[in-house]
Amino acid sequence: MPQLSASGQRRGRRADLARGPQPWNWRRRRGGTSLLSRTIIWGTAAICIALLIGTLGEAWFGYQMNRRVEAQAAANARLQAQNVQLAAQVKHLADPDVIEAEARQRFDYIRPGDYPVIVIPVADTPAPEPKPHPAAPAPQNYWGDWWHALFGG
Repeated sequence: MPQLSASGQRRGRRADLARGPQPWNWRRRRGGTSLLSRTIIWGTAAICIALLIGTLGEAWFGYQMNRRVEAQAAANARLQAQNVQLAAQVKHLADPDVIEAEARQRFDYIRPGDYPVIVIPVADTPAPEPKPHPAAPAPQNYWGDWWHALFGG
């Protein structure tokens, strides 16, 4: 089908070919977007989504690391308090008077010249053992008991 030129003259396909090679037209003829435009749009969208996912991943990783750091700081504070307490206990137990008291109490050590005193507890009289109650004899006539229980009499 011949086309009209800018001057209004009719041009045919041969006239278009006679003009020489034209740059590639990326646009489709019926008003749609070209393949290049769609490729650029989808590529840009894919890159944006990848960057968004990466950013969210970094934020999540940072949040998890902050939680771990806080938990470790709490554990360190607890261990430092325990360390202070144990250091005070070591200082207390390093005193020679405390060592002597512990040796006398735990291991029954005495100093030379001391007389050991052993206290023997007085044995109380043993409590009388409870006497077992005699077991009730087994009924010999249990059918009769059932008869009386069910029908009375």
